[in-house]
Parts: sequence; structure tokens; C-alpha cells
Amino acid sequence: KIFYSKIDKSKVRLMAKSALAEEFLKRKGFSNISVVGVGLNTDSLDDTEKNDSKALRLKLSSLDKNIKIILYIGKIEERRNITFLIDVFRRLVQISQDYRLLLIGNGEKEYTEKCWSMLENYDLKEKVMYINSVEQSCLKYVYQVSDAFIFPSEYEIFGMVLLEAMYFGLPVFTTYNGGSSTLIDTNNNGFILQESNATEWADKIESVLNNREK
Repeated sequence: KIFYSKIDKSKVRLMAKSALAEEFLKRKGFSNISVVGVGLNTDSLDDTEKNDSKALRLKLSSLDKNIKIILYIGKIEERRNITFLIDVFRRLVQISQDYRLLLIGNGEKEYTEKCWSMLENYDLKEKVMYINSVEQSCLKYVYQVSDAFIFPSEYEIFGMVLLEAMYFGLPVFTTYNGGSSTLIDTNNNGFILQESNATEWADKIESVLNNREK
């Protein structure tokens, strides 16, 4: 604290990896800030020679080619807003029975059980494929079978999955967070939406997936 109080903030140059982080630092009184973003090691996503991906590919190949797959990759936890994601998915299924949710990640028992119970109450468990984890070099198969990536995190320092999904050409639907504030120009290369309106999310996803031009 003593060191911090003696800093001349006007002479300090900082680097931040997102526009959201830049805003935070400005509120702390710093002004000389450069946003540099985060790089993506595409070799780790494209190189499949080191891993046996046959089991994963076989599992994914069981998905009906005529359905629309909504993908989430990340921790199953409260700040990632998985219950909201499930609510969005429920509204999508109300629009069309052709939607499926591909859910990848693990989390604490209490919260994950809450999510599974929610899926059961909505009678959606049969429309969800859950995978506990996927090796980095096998993620390409997950992205390639999916139609859209959804990431309703309440807050995020960056969120590399956003960059990965965009690398594989998926439309991204997310909240305003570290990664989206830097990567996404809404309605141009992705969509930043309010986290509290599941109907708005479902309608936007449906409109985009039914419009090849979009």
C-alpha cells in the first residue's frame, strides 16, 4: 500500500489484455495504457497427430447432421451463468426441436447437480451431450460439428474459448466481458448481449442460424 501510494500514475505505462481491463485501470487513475489482447496458438488446435481422437470423433459422429448444435466450453460454475445458458437453450427448443446443446467442462458438485436438475425439470436431458473434458488438440472436432458458440459469463478476464470459436468460424454469442470487449464488434463478427434476457438470446441465435448471409 505504501508503494502504491507513492506511484506517479501519470508516468506509469501499463499493458492490458482487454478493453474491460483498460476501463478498470482508468478508474484506478492510470491513463497511459495499451491494450494488446491475447494470442492464440493455432498449432495446438490443428495438430492432431499426437492424440488419439477416434473415440471423440465417434461420439460426435452420432449427432444428427440436420440438427443445430449450440456449444459451450468452460467451467460449470455460477459465474459462467450456466443456469442462464440452460434457460436460453430451453427457449431455443421451444422455437425448434432441432436444437441440441453440446456442453463441455466440469465443476463443483453442488452447482453441476443444480444444472442437471434444471435440465431434467425442463425435460431437456435427452437433447444435451455432455463431455467432461476434451484435450486441446482435439477441440477442432468439437468446434467443427457445432453451429454456434454461447458464453454467458458474468465476468471474464479474457476467455480464450471466444477466440478459439471465432478461429473456427463459429458465430459467438456472449456477454460484455474481457474477451468480447476486445474481440467482438457486435453484428459484425459476433454478438454481445445482455445477460438477463434469455428470450433475446434465443431469438438472436435463431435469426442468425437461419440466415446464411448473417
